[in-house]
Amino acid sequence: MKILIIEDDDSIINLYKNQLSNHIHGEKIKYIFAKTTQESREKFYGNKDVSVIVVDGCILGSKERPNTTELVKEFRKSFSGHMIAASGRQDYRDLLVEAGCNDSHDKLEVHKKIAKLLDEFYGKK
Repeated sequence: MKILIIEDDDSIINLYKNQLSNHIHGEKIKYIFAKTTQESREKFYGNKDVSVIVVDGCILGSKERPNTTELVKEFRKSFSGHMIAASGRQDYRDLLVEAGCNDSHDKLEVHKKIAKLLDEFYGKK
């Protein structure tokens, strides 16, 4: 399973790596990280076998308004997998869900949703 995580904050990236590396299916998962919209597109289109996408509301280039809703809309046209809106702000998560994300979580809780999806995908041990 591949998970694309669109996030520009290194501390959050490290948090995700630490939280998810302890999951029982951790050795079966490849995490792909993207920090910009261009990098997000490259990683998405270069990895057609991505199963889950985590999308931060604001990535490099904008800290005052969400700038990833267009990415969600674009990816949703060809991606039927699970998309998670991840932001510390509920209003940004709501915009991402409107754009096409399946659900939303605070950044500090995203790992729990990913763990649940992994359990469903691989079967809970």
